[in-house]
Amino acid sequence: MELAIIGGGAAGCFAAITAADLGVKVSVYEAGNMPGRKILTTGNGRCNYTTLALTPLAYNLGDEMMNAIPALEAFGLHDTLEAWKRLGIYPRLQDVYFYPASGQASSVQMALVRGMEERGVKVHNNSKASSVVKKESGEFEVTLESGYKFTCDAVIMACGGCAAPATGSDGSGIAIAQKMGHDCLKPIPALTYMTTDAEDLAALHGVRVKCNASLLQGDNFMGEQDGEVQFTRDSISGIPTFQMSWIVGRFLENGPMTLRLNLILNDPMGTQKIEEDWNGENLPHILKIQPYADEDAYISDLTERDCQWFFRYAAQNLEHTPGMTLQTLLCGVIPDKLASIVMKRAGLDARMPIGNMKGGFYYKEVRNAAIDAFSSSSQEVRGGGHAGTTSWIVPAEDWEKLFRTLTCFDFNITGTGDFEHAQVTSGGITFNQVSSATLESDLYPGLFFAGEMLDVDGPCGGYNLQWAWSSGTLAARSAAAYLKQS
Repeated sequence: MELAIIGGGAAGCFAAITAADLGVKVSVYEAGNMPGRKILTTGNGRCNYTTLALTPLAYNLGDEMMNAIPALEAFGLHDTLEAWKRLGIYPRLQDVYFYPASGQASSVQMALVRGMEERGVKVHNNSKASSVVKKESGEFEVTLESGYKFTCDAVIMACGGCAAPATGSDGSGIAIAQKMGHDCLKPIPALTYMTTDAEDLAALHGVRVKCNASLLQGDNFMGEQDGEVQFTRDSISGIPTFQMSWIVGRFLENGPMTLRLNLILNDPMGTQKIEEDWNGENLPHILKIQPYADEDAYISDLTERDCQWFFRYAAQNLEHTPGMTLQTLLCGVIPDKLASIVMKRAGLDARMPIGNMKGGFYYKEVRNAAIDAFSSSSQEVRGGGHAGTTSWIVPAEDWEKLFRTLTCFDFNITGTGDFEHAQVTSGGITFNQVSSATLESDLYPGLFFAGEMLDVDGPCGGYNLQWAWSSGTLAARSAAAYLKQS
């Protein structure tokens, strides 16, 4: 009894090793000239092969949130780490991400190749499948693009998605599965950059900034990510945009989308510094000139609370160094190129002394009960506050314009990168005719699926390779059980 695995990527190779360990005769048919080629590009060449933060909730799973759970439960984090140790890969933990201790993705690719060789798995390179047919005898007939045909007793399709077609993932496997009657959610690029028609984008070329990024479609909040954003002449890149690019690809046709960057959301000194300043003793003296006291006030904008560090920084400089220019105030907070665009968008003169700006800052007092949902660090304000209230620093006039531009640094999104510039595919073969418990086709017993060609994709950080290991293992175990019963 022979198992044919179509696709020698991460999922296909891991499935081959798993099935061989179960005593199955396995052959792998790889479209390219070597197995595991795409692995070499993962993790910037270091291969982040799993994550300590593994959870099924991190995956984009179409309409059914439960589809990835059986595979991830059957072969989870501990199983992955132990299996890779047996293949010669010792883990190195960086934050919550696991890399091979060698720091090289090639170590993982070579471990898979050696693992298959040591188990007698036959690997056929340059063998791209063009069709799969189940015969009346119960066997499968696979035809390669070369015209060569062969039969086998079970098939695992692990052909990859459409991302990075230069590595062999060109969507041909998805097309074969569709021809066999399996439903497919339109594949779109994921983990890629976003494009915009902003006229000032080119001026930001080369800028990197840590910020909060949110994606909006009209009044609808579509997603949010923190991290470093990178600007190029014609796109916006970085982890936050990568993580949300699939949303753009899937829903942009429903209406215009806005990428909103909050450049001052989090205090660079950390949350502890923010909490230390909550007690009111560190409020700049200038704020008490025109206090705004309203015991019934309610802060509905969480941004206002999380940007208090910037208000305090600006107000202190306004009090002590009113001759400081606006450009000087911002140059130590955000990159200078970015500061210039912020001031232009806000309609403010970079050379203006901050003491000449219209308006200023005041504070308002909010009952603790009103902000319990926002902060557990609410305290009584000393030095001018009412009992049971917390002070919030609020900008006015020119300072309000600056604040709104810094927190709503918006870009109209026009699209995303194509498959050549995408790390993974969102969409693919759905679970309408595939059992999530076994990854076996409901239409053709003995046909199984694994990896990226299924409608499962995750964020950056080892999630997608973990899906390859988990789904490859479940498909191999299910195929072995099928062959044993046949």
